[in-house]
Amino acid sequence: MDDPESVASCFAEAKAGGPIEALINNADIFHLDTTEDLPIDVFERTINTNYLGAMRCIQAVLPEMRERGSGPIINVTSVAGRLAALAMRLLHSGQAHA
Repeated sequence: MDDPESVASCFAEAKAGGPIEALINNADIFHLDTTEDLPIDVFERTINTNYLGAMRCIQAVLPEMRERGSGPIINVTSVAGRLAALAMRLLHSGQAHA
């Protein structure tokens, strides 16, 4: 999910077996700490996986799904973004609803 070349390679291999009929994005990394205690690289890795990774996968399948006129894309996220009590401690909270 973090590496565009790896995602492209994975989907090329999957498409060799036939069209991809559906995509379910469910990758997620999670860090429990206060905002001020997490280094920026942790935020970058989390967003790269949880948000940009999903976008890479969507871009890999969407053109063919549009061409066929069908194909569901399901993005599984987290309820953490809706929990105000945890929001101060969860990096996951903000990016889950990006």
